[in-house]
Amino acid sequence: MRIRDEKKYDAIIQASMKLFMKDGFGNASIAKIAKEAGVSPATIYIHFENKEDLILKLYLQLRKEMSEYIMVDVDLDGCIETEYKKIWKNYYKYCIEYKASFNYIMQFTNSPYMDKYKEYGMCYFKSIYQMFERGKEVGTIKRISDEILFAFTFSTAAQLAKRHDCCGDKLCDAGVQNACEVAWDAIKETDQGIGCSKYQLSLVDRLVDKFREGETEQQLIGVEFEHFLIDKKTLRSFQYDEIGGQHDIVRKMVGNGWDIDYSENNKILSITKEGTMVSFEPGGQFEISVKASDSLEKIEEEYLEVRAEIESYLNENQMLASLGYHPKSKIDELPLLPKARYGLMYDYLHKHGYMARNMMKGTASTQVVIDYKDETDFVKKYRVSNFLSPFISSIFDASPIFEGELYGQTNLRIKIWENTDISRSKYPVGVLNHQFDYKMYAEYISGIKPVFLPCGNTVIETHEKTMSDLYLEKPLSNNALNHGLSMVFPDVRLKSYIEIRMPDAIPYPYSMAVPALLKGIFYNESLLEYYYQISLEYSDQDLVRMDDSFKNNEIFMCIHQEMTSNEFINEMLEKAKLSLPLTEKRYIEEFINLYAKGSISDQLKKYYNTSEFITFLRGETDV
Repeated sequence: MRIRDEKKYDAIIQASMKLFMKDGFGNASIAKIAKEAGVSPATIYIHFENKEDLILKLYLQLRKEMSEYIMVDVDLDGCIETEYKKIWKNYYKYCIEYKASFNYIMQFTNSPYMDKYKEYGMCYFKSIYQMFERGKEVGTIKRISDEILFAFTFSTAAQLAKRHDCCGDKLCDAGVQNACEVAWDAIKETDQGIGCSKYQLSLVDRLVDKFREGETEQQLIGVEFEHFLIDKKTLRSFQYDEIGGQHDIVRKMVGNGWDIDYSENNKILSITKEGTMVSFEPGGQFEISVKASDSLEKIEEEYLEVRAEIESYLNENQMLASLGYHPKSKIDELPLLPKARYGLMYDYLHKHGYMARNMMKGTASTQVVIDYKDETDFVKKYRVSNFLSPFISSIFDASPIFEGELYGQTNLRIKIWENTDISRSKYPVGVLNHQFDYKMYAEYISGIKPVFLPCGNTVIETHEKTMSDLYLEKPLSNNALNHGLSMVFPDVRLKSYIEIRMPDAIPYPYSMAVPALLKGIFYNESLLEYYYQISLEYSDQDLVRMDDSFKNNEIFMCIHQEMTSNEFINEMLEKAKLSLPLTEKRYIEEFINLYAKGSISDQLKKYYNTSEFITFLRGETDV
């Protein structure tokens, strides 16, 4: 491994900032930057993939430094007004003292790159978003969009800093305090509030607006790969808190440049780095969420890089295993992760589904996120993804074990989700009987019981109240709406993107077949239309019937033509493969070759309690 030369890296950063500001992003070439930095162009490519990668990483580095600066001496649990004013003053001071960095951030923000990478830099301001949400919850800050709050907070400070830069109009201490008071007055809640209840949007309307905000012309793929941390010899799963367990591993990753995204009581529960996140499910399952891309090769490269870093911290007897259920440990042997929301969910969901605890602590999946460009596109993709759900579940069945014993049936994941509070799992009522649009999905969410609502760094239990009940009591914050959207677990879930959630976790490299299959279908207009037309012949009842058949390992005849379920699956894999770019076809080809020998679940059953089981989990299937 090549060791980074920090002096050369710093020289590249300084030269890049200077030339980007002087010549603009378009005219500052890698060759010019190399000459200015006193290094060869090849040296730059050691650290950055290309010029766009350099532009983005410089922006992210400066955003991170800015966020750290403005949060100095800020207590997010303290008085909201006091801490808000500290943030405002720190930001104003940063804009003046770090003029070059501030100007670069502004240049990036006003460039086309911002549209492409908006979410990347804003993650460093998550704590400020949380403070705004807490302020809205307790009635201190106006219930208006975070974009408006940010504008009144940071734009005013930035403009005053610019006047200091160009005109020499430096504010005295009293002037800074006055400007800060004006900013606070603009966002603080008053007795009159903003807009009386007569003019407030309904819950359904607000959710519909939220779905519209997710519309995009981009066609990106995001993937969450889940894993168990197991002992190679005994197959037992490691506990989060034990020596060498998950918490020890993420602490080492934080020491290697990862940022803590969320923690409770000094327990790190998620970390981030350049758009990628590592987090934990309730039973300690490792989740690697790779930043969205239009390239499956980039997703694979990012995943392998993060996985390799995790594996570098593992003990000799440990490994990351990707399959649908713990290979040995029973859920009662594994403590629930120390996260307040998990405790509430664990108790509540168990009352509404006898396998809910198995879902939370026992399962692992491969989930894929796709974009939609408008409501019409959403309706089509949502219908097709639900129609294909039983087939996709069967294709990626990788759950040979249940509670330490071989599972006697197939497609365990279907059974577990059917018995996890069915009102919020599997399929919303009417998903194929109707054309499910934004409004219908919003109505589905409004009838869901969210169990609790987030409030600052804590949660408030809501018991049997629905989202609609809670909204009638008081308008819910954006954070609360996002929480409501995350507290349903259907096979296909809508947020500001479409989540396809039914595949099990499966061993790499075959896990790449999941995003490949879905990209091949959903980002090919003619193939999407093909499956949409077929789906019109199916109903909600047909989904249940097909799930039941797959659970019992039964081959059935498809309704739309004389074709068995197996034939339909084989055709689907071939059609998706053909629609992919040449360089991406291999992801499905490799899986087809494996699938021809039987499902992953069936093959793993054959090798259970032999050394070949571990070999298979490593992706070495020629055993």
